[in-house]
Amino acid sequence: MVVGIFWLLNNTGAFEFDFGEMMSRGWPIIIIALGVWMLAGRNGKNKITMSATVSGAVAEKMSHGVGEIELSPEAIDSHGLEIRMGAGEVKLDLRQTRLEPTENSVTVKVGLGDVRIEVPKDVPVAVDAKTGGGDLHLLGRESDGFAARLDFKDPGYDSAPRKLHLSIRVGLGDVRVRRT
Repeated sequence: MVVGIFWLLNNTGAFEFDFGEMMSRGWPIIIIALGVWMLAGRNGKNKITMSATVSGAVAEKMSHGVGEIELSPEAIDSHGLEIRMGAGEVKLDLRQTRLEPTENSVTVKVGLGDVRIEVPKDVPVAVDAKTGGGDLHLLGRESDGFAARLDFKDPGYDSAPRKLHLSIRVGLGDVRVRRT
């Protein structure tokens, strides 16, 4: 929002600034301030830990502003699962999750923070992951830097009756998808 306000003021001529200079000098301060804000809020009430199910499957959509989401769902319903986090960490363990005999969709979107996902060994997986800045580690494949993108699909995914599709978007942070 702050960058947008400065940009608008610059475009209207009400205030002049060099966007490149501001980013080169200002982004570390923004990152530090967000880190302090996140640490100050980590008193337990910003953490969602969920292993139970709602009507046999985890709720379709979850949103959380700042904090941590740890989720080990027993099942994912046919509408899939969508998790949104403003800033923080998402830990998703799907190793024991009962999946539908179709393509099971999981979407995770995080503005600032990390995503950690554990997937089952016996289910074919397709992953498409993007980060504005950070590292991607997807089942033995890696990419890093700004605007990093990595796609992965297990052999036999397209013809498998039961499969898992992960779509992961992170503004600034790291993504790790593992089979264990």
